[in-house]
Amino acid sequence: KLIELDMIRKADATIVLSRFEMDLLKKLVPDAALFEIPIVRQVPPLRTKEFDQRRDVVFVGGFEHIPNVDAVQWFVAEVMPCLQARGFTGQFVVVGSNMPPEIKALARPGVIIRGFVADLEEFFSEIRLSVAPLRYGAGLKGKVITSLSYGVPVVATTVAVEGGGFSNDVNVLVADKPDDLAEAIMRLYEDSKQWEHFSCAGYQYFKENFSVETVACKLAKLFSASRAIQ
Repeated sequence: KLIELDMIRKADATIVLSRFEMDLLKKLVPDAALFEIPIVRQVPPLRTKEFDQRRDVVFVGGFEHIPNVDAVQWFVAEVMPCLQARGFTGQFVVVGSNMPPEIKALARPGVIIRGFVADLEEFFSEIRLSVAPLRYGAGLKGKVITSLSYGVPVVATTVAVEGGGFSNDVNVLVADKPDDLAEAIMRLYEDSKQWEHFSCAGYQYFKENFSVETVACKLAKLFSASRAIQ
């Protein structure tokens, strides 16, 4: 910690990925030149298929990252029973690379272990909802940003939205307990008006904060400030 903070004090500019990191460093190193440069994505066209043409709930993640393994196991064990008790008729689809045996073993009626998907844009055009039930892990979560970029609403835990500036009940739904997650999922999965609202709000928030155009402006400010220091 002492080495990192000393380097930040001496650097012309320090890049952080999330607002959480920015707020933390502002307190620890108030005189440092800090710039938030988040995850960046191209802006896909807004969805081509509407609520009634979509189905299922997806989790997307690389499974060399252990928090993703934990999240899927916990969701299947704890959240799926709550969903099924509420009459959930869709399937939970797990997408991602490097799936270990313990994730593949979760396949059962209602749980589809899909594995690696080469074209996420086509895949997300069929999906109604995305979930990010992470219980631990640091940093900005690409799975949330990617889903919003395709106009697919997200239900996530507090950990999953950390640092992204997302607002619960505005552009995402946030819950941490299994029953609360199930309730939030059913709210969006069954109500077309609610789904439409969060689809549009999430997509707009993505464009304003994580698009190439937005991040390009932030990079321009960073280089401009660095030149001024020199």
